[in-house]
Amino acid sequence: MHNKNVLILCSDEHARSALGCYGHSIVQTPTLDRLAARGTRFTRAYTPSPICIPARASLATGRHVHEHRCWSSAEPYHGQDESWMHRLRARPCRRFHRQAAFPLRQRRQRLLGRDPADVSGQ
Repeated sequence: MHNKNVLILCSDEHARSALGCYGHSIVQTPTLDRLAARGTRFTRAYTPSPICIPARASLATGRHVHEHRCWSSAEPYHGQDESWMHRLRARPCRRFHRQAAFPLRQRRQRLLGRDPADVSGQ
């Protein structure tokens, strides 16, 4: 069986009404609009928590907030409960990029398999 690509995009703090693809006349979200035009848009979405960290911990673990006990952004999820990310790491795969908050140059270096601290290969 061939490995499959998995891509999960989390766009923080967006209300449906604040996206161009859902008809907002002033807010400009061209990248999200293009993704929505080529992918799937949902008419209903639910979150286990209105706070970022608890919601992401629930997404990662499949558990309710009261089960993983990350109640706020002050109590981050550190991987204490098994998540689907643990399962992906256990499988043989070439790349697993779990954090998009790197500056673009570092991200590009990592995707190319280079050490971002090594500036000699510019």
